[in-house]
Amino acid sequence: MKSKVLEKIKGNLSPEEIKKAMIFWQPEKLSAGQMIQLGNFSSKMPFNGTVAFIDLEPTANWGHACKYFLIDENIEKIQKIDAQFPPFADNNTNFLLLSRYGVIPSDEKNFNPF
Repeated sequence: MKSKVLEKIKGNLSPEEIKKAMIFWQPEKLSAGQMIQLGNFSSKMPFNGTVAFIDLEPTANWGHACKYFLIDENIEKIQKIDAQFPPFADNNTNFLLLSRYGVIPSDEKNFNPF
């Protein structure tokens, strides 16, 4: 499932974004209508599915361009949300690193951007 999710995410990013981004996915299934915290704001999950976080400037300090993708459980629909803040520390422990600068990492919990 991880590879299918990654391909769906990459299909919604430009080649330049993929090369400079770190792509994270939270595989925990969320229910339609469930409130979710996305950086410094919250939103309702529009459908049953999962959340991805795309850090477009991984080496930048706090507050920079990023995106959240809400992905339906069938990996067919994506709702894209442009943002400025990553998930806060207490919310990001369930995220897996799917791609670092366009490459699949050997350790999906190594969030080091360097």
